[in-house]
Amino acid sequence: MIRPVTQFNYNDDLPSSDLVAPPSPFPEPVIDSCERITTRVQMESGVCVVTHHVLVPRPSRGYHHRDRGDSSTTRVSAHSTPSSCSSSSSCSDDSMSDDDSSLDEAPEPEQAYLILPEQVIRSAIYGQVVEGFVLRRRQPRGSEPYPCDWEKTSKKCAIKEMEWEKIRQDQNNLAEDPRKEMATMRYLKNHFDGLGYDWDKIHLMCPLDIVQDDRYLYCIMPFMDNGDLFDVLDAKRRFPEDECRYWMDQLLIGVEQMQNAGVCHRDMSLENTMVDSDKKAIIIDWGMCLKIPYYDPNPESNTIEAMTGNMTLNSNARIPQAQSRLEMESQRRRYLIHKRERCGKWFYMSPEVYGSVLRGGNPNYDGHAVDLWACGVMLFSMATGYPPWSRPDITDEKFKYMTDGYLVQIVRQWDLGLSGDLLDLLERMLFREQKQRLSLAQVRAHPWMINGPRTISS
Repeated sequence: MIRPVTQFNYNDDLPSSDLVAPPSPFPEPVIDSCERITTRVQMESGVCVVTHHVLVPRPSRGYHHRDRGDSSTTRVSAHSTPSSCSSSSSCSDDSMSDDDSSLDEAPEPEQAYLILPEQVIRSAIYGQVVEGFVLRRRQPRGSEPYPCDWEKTSKKCAIKEMEWEKIRQDQNNLAEDPRKEMATMRYLKNHFDGLGYDWDKIHLMCPLDIVQDDRYLYCIMPFMDNGDLFDVLDAKRRFPEDECRYWMDQLLIGVEQMQNAGVCHRDMSLENTMVDSDKKAIIIDWGMCLKIPYYDPNPESNTIEAMTGNMTLNSNARIPQAQSRLEMESQRRRYLIHKRERCGKWFYMSPEVYGSVLRGGNPNYDGHAVDLWACGVMLFSMATGYPPWSRPDITDEKFKYMTDGYLVQIVRQWDLGLSGDLLDLLERMLFREQKQRLSLAQVRAHPWMINGPRTISS
């Protein structure tokens, strides 16, 4: 018997239909140039080997190489492709003249990255993601006839290589934009650094480094030991409800962090959720995301946009205290996003995004509702072992009836043994109309989320 949840009959977080705006632009980041060199690297065994695949960041003069949390940059824009830059020299803009004696020469970088080109983690639209290791500079010793310049550390990383040529060729034909992805990751990192968040508690993928040469744009990211959530599910076929609840908790933490940062992912999926060694879910792949537009009728409050979103990494603007920023953000009014573009994977795409390009389709949708819809589809897949429909269109009969209030009846006929509370939650997350779906707070308050254990089966 399904218990009625009358307080969850509509979305209590949906913006007013008269608050509509195009997505806000992400602040344009600037990216260090780099060299891909042949050099000697000391391995764990103490043996020095020659490798052709060491990536060395080359900051411009007057700027120091950043570690995680540092804000220094060079003058290369992420929204332009290198043309005059070579892989053996740094790029700088006109403001960095060679005869500017007021700037010190940048020191040699103390950190580099070893690329393992044969260890491909996954393919990407513009290239691939491969395994790598962080290197640290090694001090030469006088007794060594052939000294090693670098030493391999135990810190593993994932390196996303994206070809500039493919980016130039396909940038107008594909929804996924790697430059937008880099801008988003920088934006998220700035946002959470500014609030003083503990990075061990962040469920969103942010970079260790972003660099470029004349051939590739590289994004160096933390390595995720357990693959993606789709692989974890595939190995078990379907999860018991306790494990579904565990992973939903993980996903909702990431969704809340995105919402707080004002970001709509638009491509949430099991495949775009990585799992680290601590069984923490990390949301990845930001190439289709949008920055949610906000407005506050109080003009003074509108300055929060500049403080939280439009800071470049070399900004000297004062960052307000975390509590003040959170209070200011909570006062902002969220717009519906005006965007006529279909993007994401068919299984997870919300009907409003799918229908935004159809004749007469409404191009206005809520960024929060779009990502929560995908979480509902992910929960359905985890609980049953397969997606609920082929595409989010009423020509798909399963979609038509499940999203019109008949999900419980249909799934019960499959005799999967799912609890009434879980079926009720799925139905309320997957209504066709945005105003009928649950908000993030309502999903968390649903009986299925609060009344059961969270365990992972072996």
